[in-house]
Amino acid sequence: MWRWWKALPLGVQLYFFFWTLWIPAGVALLFAGAVVPGLLLLAFFVFDHAFVTPLVVARSQRRSRAKQ
Repeated sequence: MWRWWKALPLGVQLYFFFWTLWIPAGVALLFAGAVVPGLLLLAFFVFDHAFVTPLVVARSQRRSRAKQ
């Protein structure tokens, strides 16, 4: 049943768990009135998708071009 999950790289597994747990937690904190921690978690999400993810994609594309 989880064979496809085990086939994914560890980085993808960690990324999935990190964002699927922390982003809903950030929204829940905002709704609960804990504004600063909620906004901090959501700011991490925005930072990741604005800077880290493009760098990771560029690195993998650079590696795939170097192998060809």
